[in-house]
Amino acid sequence: MAAIAIVWSALAYFYMQWLLTSGFQLLYSNPLLAVNLFITGLVVYLLTLRIRSYQRKLAEFSEGKIANRPARPDPIWSFRLLVLTKAVAYVGSGFLGWHLGALIFLVLNTPNQLFPAIAIIGSLSSIMTVAAGIVGERNLRTPDDMEGWDH
Repeated sequence: MAAIAIVWSALAYFYMQWLLTSGFQLLYSNPLLAVNLFITGLVVYLLTLRIRSYQRKLAEFSEGKIANRPARPDPIWSFRLLVLTKAVAYVGSGFLGWHLGALIFLVLNTPNQLFPAIAIIGSLSSIMTVAAGIVGERNLRTPDDMEGWDH
């Protein structure tokens, strides 16, 4: 994911430089993009909490703290959620790279303070989206030792 962010950062930087040298207006992200990234990351993370709860109950069952094995979540739903968390992390890293590249360019080359503020907000929401994807993916991992849990 770091490679995606680095590539998009370089693309954003050079694209902004091309726009400025060609006489075009500089582009900036709409603030609603930052809100959308934040909400998407939050929703995906919240969806993974159900699986995390199952894992905690399964660990309690293996330690003998509870008598009944918890009901397994739907594996198709879990797989789809895993794909979604990975996609959110990848998309978030792309937007993070774009916003960081734009931020670096704007800070170094323009006196306008509005654009860097929007790039900072976009970067922060992108970081949240990447973190939600990564933590959500970790919430979906199964325990390493599943032997002897068939009862």
